[in-house]
Amino acid sequence: MTAERSAGRGKEAWAVTGLGAVASLGTHPGDLWARLVDGATGVGPIDLFDPAAPAPNQACEVRGFDAARYLGPRGLRGIDRSGRLALVAAGLALQQLPAPLDPLETGVVLGTGFGSVHSIAAFDRASLQEGPSYVNPADFPNTTINAAASQVGIRWGLKGLNCTVSSGFCAGLDAFGCATGYLEAGLCRAALVGGVEELCLESLLGFFHSGLLALPDGEPAPARPFDRRRRGAVLGEGACMSVVEPESRAVSAGRPVLARILAYGSAHSGGCGPDSRAMARSMALALERAGLLPRDVDLVVAGASGAPEGDREEALALLKVFGAGGGRARICAPKGALGECYGSAGALCVLVAVLALETGVVPPTAGFEETDLGLSRVSGSAVTGELNLALVHAFGCDGRSSALVLEASQTR
Repeated sequence: MTAERSAGRGKEAWAVTGLGAVASLGTHPGDLWARLVDGATGVGPIDLFDPAAPAPNQACEVRGFDAARYLGPRGLRGIDRSGRLALVAAGLALQQLPAPLDPLETGVVLGTGFGSVHSIAAFDRASLQEGPSYVNPADFPNTTINAAASQVGIRWGLKGLNCTVSSGFCAGLDAFGCATGYLEAGLCRAALVGGVEELCLESLLGFFHSGLLALPDGEPAPARPFDRRRRGAVLGEGACMSVVEPESRAVSAGRPVLARILAYGSAHSGGCGPDSRAMARSMALALERAGLLPRDVDLVVAGASGAPEGDREEALALLKVFGAGGGRARICAPKGALGECYGSAGALCVLVAVLALETGVVPPTAGFEETDLGLSRVSGSAVTGELNLALVHAFGCDGRSSALVLEASQTR
């Protein structure tokens, strides 16, 4: 495939040159990938807080997370869990680069569904209980939706644009759409792009009372995306950051290209709830912008989480776009292992796609055994083969859907 076609209508190709991640399966992309391919899951008892029955007592928590191990002890006071997760992921991504970026020309585009729900709730609780005159003003910055992105820019000295994308479950993937638009417009020369979401009691209770979560039954992967036994999602947390820059710039600076971003598409159903029509539109739009046909795609990294309605609608969309059985593309749903990380899920799925393209390995869908949705290319075990093109999909319970098309590096 030529660079002109890959870039989409002759435009500059966008290269992924660095990856950093903090998730329940590992605090490093390599560790996370090895465990994901081995079929491990991050599901386990919650240590951060006591959820109290009848709420689930299991989640995909980043257990034992200590930001000071990666950042040192200084400068962390006043930064909440979301900020620390994002800082470590960003630091890991930057450390992976053999040649540093120009901080004056590097931006930050971070997706999040809610920001730090715990920080917001704690600040509001203090205001209600003690009165607004007695709240700690130092706690206020963490209540703003752009707190984590701002901390990344400050900590790592990135003085380019700083943007927070808050579009629900699609935020981590929408951040890539925004970032490539900014790069194309010349508003920055490179960007740290990704998503962050923290696990806290407030968010767990919110998801539980919405009816989206699976209650534990003693099995290691109760989410079971696309499986006929699915009965709800398992909540997760994490942060993932990718370095994105023009391919020509990366090559001239000696930064290896891990994968190339070809195109992004998004759609909305106009209503509430997951909608296969919007999902199919976003996938088709991304493929059209990339100059590709569905049969060109080797891998779909899906947004299925084990929620009965959402999995069904995504399966319908995949069947509509790719044909009977889901076409020739392999399908994996990382949320079975990583949990429903909502705002950061899309960014984590991009990491999965990049590493799959790089290694030629499709990781298993944790908890999957047999489907009732007509998909023939989902597997509960790892599959190897030649992978050149991947489509990453994210969708929310608000009718939104987003898709990103990536191509394997031609220098692998």
